[in-house]
Amino acid sequence: WLPSGWVQRVIDGNWNNWYNYQGITVYNGTATSSSVINLVGKFDLFTHYWVEVYYQSNHYFGWIDNSDRRFVVMGSKGQQTSLSIVGSLTSDKLGLQFSEFKSRSNGIDAIETGTATIKIVGYKY
Repeated sequence: WLPSGWVQRVIDGNWNNWYNYQGITVYNGTATSSSVINLVGKFDLFTHYWVEVYYQSNHYFGWIDNSDRRFVVMGSKGQQTSLSIVGSLTSDKLGLQFSEFKSRSNGIDAIETGTATIKIVGYKY
């Protein structure tokens, strides 16, 4: 999976870092607020991630970077809702251990316990 979409630039005659502008799906599945999910590659291989979450018939989406483990994703269709997913890296950086799903709608916070469908796509700029 790793060679797909990767490019290496030449700057002033020297080969530079590897980049991936088209994105690679590192996770696509379901999770709960206490799940450990396994990624297809180490979390720090990428600099930015596009996250899409389907939860309780709502679609949430947003960007995070590899220094953040708190996905704050916003609701679609103009809804004033957000979903915050808090997690930490596993010791080998090949997984995420979630610890909280929290929604915010119209100024009211709620801890969520259901199952979400999550897609995480990694990019390296």
